[in-house]
Amino acid sequence: MSVIRILSLTSLVIPVEPEPITLPLTSGRVPLSFDGQPLNFELDSGSAMSFAFFGPLYEKAYGKGSCQRSRYGCYVSPSDNPCDDILSRERWEEEFPDGEIYEYVEHAVTLAVGNHTIEGFKGGLVVEYPAHYRRTPSAMLGFSIGDAIIPETFLEQLKRRRVITTLSYSIHGDEQGPDLSGMLTIGDTKTPTAPYIALSKRAFARGILAVPQGRVRLLDSLGNQVAKRRKRGKAKLAAVDMGAMSLFVSEGDFEDIIEMAWEEMRKDEAGLSIPKKGQLLCESTWVRMVRKEALPYLPTLSYKIGSPLILSTSE
Repeated sequence: MSVIRILSLTSLVIPVEPEPITLPLTSGRVPLSFDGQPLNFELDSGSAMSFAFFGPLYEKAYGKGSCQRSRYGCYVSPSDNPCDDILSRERWEEEFPDGEIYEYVEHAVTLAVGNHTIEGFKGGLVVEYPAHYRRTPSAMLGFSIGDAIIPETFLEQLKRRRVITTLSYSIHGDEQGPDLSGMLTIGDTKTPTAPYIALSKRAFARGILAVPQGRVRLLDSLGNQVAKRRKRGKAKLAAVDMGAMSLFVSEGDFEDIIEMAWEEMRKDEAGLSIPKKGQLLCESTWVRMVRKEALPYLPTLSYKIGSPLILSTSE
C-alpha cells in the first residue's frame, strides 16, 4: 500500500531577506522617481528630512522654465494623484546651518527606488523656499535619525515596508574630486570589512551623527607637521554631514592656514603679485574664500577622528 504524503505549502516558504538597494551617486546626488517622474536629490546625512520641488510653486518662486534648468527637477502632480490642497496641509520646517529655511508638506506618491516600486510612499514637497538666498535651492534626501518632531524618515519607511531590513547605508566613493561620486548602498546587512569609526552615543541620542574629532594639524608639502603656536585643545564632537560642501574650522585655525600659505608664497616669490597677506582672500560678503593663486600653497589639513580621544565636556 502506497502512502501519499502531502506537505503544506506554508511549510515550504523560506523567508528571504531583501537585497540591498544600490543607486548611483553623482556629485552628491541620487536618482529617485515620484509617480514616474525622474528626480534627483542631494544626499544629506546631517538631516532626517527629505523633500522634492513642487513644480508650480518652484516656478512661481524662480521663474518660468526654472524646473527644466534645475539639476533636481520638479514634481508635477498627475490627474490621478492631485494635490490641490497643498497650501493648506500641515507644514514642517527645516533650517540648515548656512541659513537656508525650507517649509514642506507630505504627499503620497508611487516611489521607484532601485528595482522597487512602492505605492503610497510619503514624500515631502516644498511650499516655501529660502528667502533672498544667494544660490539655487537643493532637493534633499535625509539619511540622519528621525525624531517625534518630523514625519517618518525615508529609511524608516523603506524598513517598515520591508524593502530593507536595517536602517543602514554605505557609500563606495570614486577617486577624490571636488564632489562625492560613487555608489550608494541602502539596507546592507553585511559586516563591514573596511575600518570604521563608531558614532558618539550621546550625539546619536539627540538625532545627530557625530564622531570625536581632535584639533586640526597643518602639514607642509612634505607631510611634516608645522609647529603650532597655540596649545593643543581637547577633542570635540564633529557632525558627519554628507550634504555639507565645506569643513568648518575655528577662527584661529583659519588664520594659521592663511599665515602658512602666505609664508610659502613668499618663499616661492609667488606673493610678489599680492603685496599684502590680507589680499589672499576674495572679496565676499558671506563666505571667506582664498584666491586661486594661493591654492597650490595651502597646507594639508590632518584630523584624528574617533576613539580613543578624550572628549571635551562642552560639545
